[in-house]
Amino acid sequence: MIKHSLLLILWSSLGMYSPSPQILKKQTNDKLDLSILVTNIKVKKGSIVVGIYDNPKDYLKKGKAARLSNHIVSGKQLEIKLKSIPKGTYAISIFQDLNADNNLNTNAIGIPIEPYGFSNGFNRKWSQPTFDQCKFEFKENKSILVELIH
Repeated sequence: MIKHSLLLILWSSLGMYSPSPQILKKQTNDKLDLSILVTNIKVKKGSIVVGIYDNPKDYLKKGKAARLSNHIVSGKQLEIKLKSIPKGTYAISIFQDLNADNNLNTNAIGIPIEPYGFSNGFNRKWSQPTFDQCKFEFKENKSILVELIH
């Protein structure tokens, strides 16, 4: 009994004990669910690649997304549910990877030849958006709409 008490005191002093239910609840509430409805899918082929960015300097840079996911196309629209996203400010870019090469393919002058889209309703075809144009605050479970541009 004494050994057990000493071990408990040692663990407590080193922070190796289970946190109280209030602390667990707070930690759990810091991560939320994000639902993305991708519309205007014209070809039932390939996959939808979602990049979630949390840093303006990294926005749209290959390999710099805070979270990257890939979802099989199954119809004219696709609902993507992402779980355990921390609260914060994000911008999303999406493209339909028609040829399964994990890249947004472009023509010789850099214009995408695969469908693409962005959060916050950005849909100008001839300019690349900035993080600020696509950002949104993520403080609670949220649903957003992204319409693909062809």
